[in-house]
Amino acid sequence: MEAALLPVPRRRVGLALSADDAPRWVESMVGLVRRSDLAEVVIAARVPAPPARRGGRMFRLYERADRRLTAGEGPDALERVALDRVLDGLARGGLADLAAAGLDVVLWAGSGHPPAALRGIASEGVWWIRDGDAPYFWDLLEGADEIVTELVASWPRSDPDSTRVLYRASSGRYPASLQRTRNPIYWKAAHYPKRALEGAGTSAATTTVARPLPGTRDVVRFATRLARGRLARASGPTRWHLAVNAPGAKPSLLDGGSGTLTIEPPPGRDFADPFLFERAGRRYVFFEDQRPGRPHADISYVELLPDGGHTDPTVVLELDHHLSYPFVFESDGEAYMLPEMSAAGRVELYRAERFPDRWVPHAVLIPGVEALDATIVRHRGLFWMFATVVVPGGPSSEELSVFYAHSLTGPWLPHPRNPVVTDASRARPAGRILHRDGALIRPGQDCSHDYGAGIVLSRIDVLTPTEYRETPIRHVAPRRDQGELRTHCYDAVGGYEVIDRFARTD
Repeated sequence: MEAALLPVPRRRVGLALSADDAPRWVESMVGLVRRSDLAEVVIAARVPAPPARRGGRMFRLYERADRRLTAGEGPDALERVALDRVLDGLARGGLADLAAAGLDVVLWAGSGHPPAALRGIASEGVWWIRDGDAPYFWDLLEGADEIVTELVASWPRSDPDSTRVLYRASSGRYPASLQRTRNPIYWKAAHYPKRALEGAGTSAATTTVARPLPGTRDVVRFATRLARGRLARASGPTRWHLAVNAPGAKPSLLDGGSGTLTIEPPPGRDFADPFLFERAGRRYVFFEDQRPGRPHADISYVELLPDGGHTDPTVVLELDHHLSYPFVFESDGEAYMLPEMSAAGRVELYRAERFPDRWVPHAVLIPGVEALDATIVRHRGLFWMFATVVVPGGPSSEELSVFYAHSLTGPWLPHPRNPVVTDASRARPAGRILHRDGALIRPGQDCSHDYGAGIVLSRIDVLTPTEYRETPIRHVAPRRDQGELRTHCYDAVGGYEVIDRFARTD
């Protein structure tokens, strides 16, 4: 029997603004809170922001140049827009009106740190996204392993001197651009107040330390680091390929083994996202196949031969949009494939009409969603789907959502704790969920400092319709001593293993 969720009380929320306009991600944040069933936004008040810190002229010049260079790559979270649309119908006032409104929460939608004048006027304090005066610059300059963003609550009425973290998430970084790093972070952070209102996150002590504004020397160091990074990325041709281990081969591919078979693509082609499948005593590898002249990837397969070789690759699924991550599995004697097709805006299941080379649409499992790398496992009488669901404008590799159903074709229900993981170092699925020593082991992609920085194996400790917990237990890194730069998908079936590797070809 599924446990019933306790009702979450509806909170009275006030908005504190420092201007009639704000960055576009703040507009999104306010709109999400206003549409929440768990909050009643009752008033918007103008409150002067604290004076901006002096200095940082060179940093501001770099910010503007970086935003110009990346213009057109997607919605700009920092573009300033009028807030009239999201404030329509709200009572307006000032600080005194805010203090008299009997609020549970004040949501700071202004610039920088909230003003001390808001101290103690709401029972749960002032909620705000703490990002600092030079957001994420220092993380990139110093090569931080992860970028942490926090939703904090400051100055609750019962303890106006306290500050605590309500929601904390780690994000990846794009070493070549500050704007490309922080833009998806802000779009994701727009969802944190709504999630905290819904009971996600946890109360924790604060950890963020205030940093100074970058000086000219810091910006020069930063520009030098970016230039070196671009040169390193441009040094020679690269290719994704696959490595396979036969049963009993040592060392394991997870331990750095080379594999008993390498599946190399022809020149100009890339093979990645491999999955194994066994049928009638024969073994196959399905994978993403990026071919020359094709604007997007398709799905192909090879058969592993008894002599240790493999057949030529055969394309089995090609559509008018990108396909990857061909998760193949068996259910009730039928062979199914769940390819990643987020570009189509749905999670769609395919069935083998003639295995292994003819696949037909079987059912749309989740419509109207940008979900990446959906992976299904059956556990304790339910079907469970793990996928990265992308919020508009947000990152594609940082949040894991779970869905469950009583039958393969659904209906599929979202887990109430979604996203159950918000961590760039392990959230995005990286292969079939494995059964090891009575436990479920979930491979996840490490995208904390680069796409394909490694694979993290996490033990699923709790998986129920109301709770989810996992513990990272192992990190598998690319074999850089052998010229490999990335790896991001692993599978094991019937003693065979397969992994993808991105390496230089010269």
